[in-house]
Amino acid sequence: MEFKFKDSKNTACFVCNHIFDKSKSVLYVTHDSDGYWQFLCGEDHHTEDDIKVISLLQAVQLDNTINDLYEMPLNVGAERKSITEKWEPFKMND
Repeated sequence: MEFKFKDSKNTACFVCNHIFDKSKSVLYVTHDSDGYWQFLCGEDHHTEDDIKVISLLQAVQLDNTINDLYEMPLNVGAERKSITEKWEPFKMND
């Protein structure tokens, strides 16, 4: 399995339970101003209880298509409609 990110494999990142249990695909990603990555399914109703902290390596192991975002700068996000669609980047508000 390839790991393209320049960040450490141990970098903490956030995933929703749907991604963690592989019931849904990663469709919404943010690279926050503090350097944290979030890999989410795209649903809007997550609570703190729905979020898990895992390593960036674990996130790539759950969905290696996120490797496509390895050069995404801070304060940028990306979303897609399905796992086969192209990522569409967007600028995040501070």
